[in-house]
Amino acid sequence: MTTAVPCQRCAGTGQTISLCAAERPCPTCHGTGEHRWVSVFIQARLASHRYPGKVLVPVGGVPMLQRVYDLARQLQRVDQVVGIAPWGDRFSGLPVWAWPDLAEDDVLGRYQRAAQQAHADVIVRLTGDCPVLDLTLCQAVLDRLLTEPDLDYVRTIDVPSGLDCESFTRDLLDRAAEHATAPADREHVTPWMQRQARIGTVCLASPWRGPNKVSIDTPEDWHNVTAWLTSPRRVAFETASVV
Repeated sequence: MTTAVPCQRCAGTGQTISLCAAERPCPTCHGTGEHRWVSVFIQARLASHRYPGKVLVPVGGVPMLQRVYDLARQLQRVDQVVGIAPWGDRFSGLPVWAWPDLAEDDVLGRYQRAAQQAHADVIVRLTGDCPVLDLTLCQAVLDRLLTEPDLDYVRTIDVPSGLDCESFTRDLLDRAAEHATAPADREHVTPWMQRQARIGTVCLASPWRGPNKVSIDTPEDWHNVTAWLTSPRRVAFETASVV
């Protein structure tokens, strides 16, 4: 009889504690009973100056934030997916965390609070206004950070706006939250990290054949991206390979 090992962090899904055994291992800890907790935090807000409420507009038949959330849950080796937002913003049907004492523009502070609340060891940063989330790219970013111990920050490079993905360690996030004081560093989360981190990069192995911009900042962006997503001539946006 095989002895079951309680996975100390999750069942590979991030939702429950379960048992894993040699013939039925947790897909994240692989039977060891422990692993680094990986949280995906999707930043979102309703008070966009150029396009208020944009994260709730429909993309592919669902609100844009819901679409990003559903795609993020398909990433492997991820334990938890949560939205983070300014205090007072409401998003029905999704797990969204907020803290009343943080300024709206202190997005870096929200990431640190979320990591503390989740007891996260590794963070994947996504934004709720980028509905064309490329799972191949994001998976490559996370996998590189998890498998290369000399790195504490991995990001995509040379990709269109809206295909960006970043992942970083909890230690780097805590250092950034402690030392980054410039308003731009607090609002944009990772500039301080990019100046201080041991960085790895991921890029496309072949030229991107979609639009030059797939993030949503204006109503015109939304029209362009949704028209492309529904076009019968659209080339599938899932990338075949990365380097």
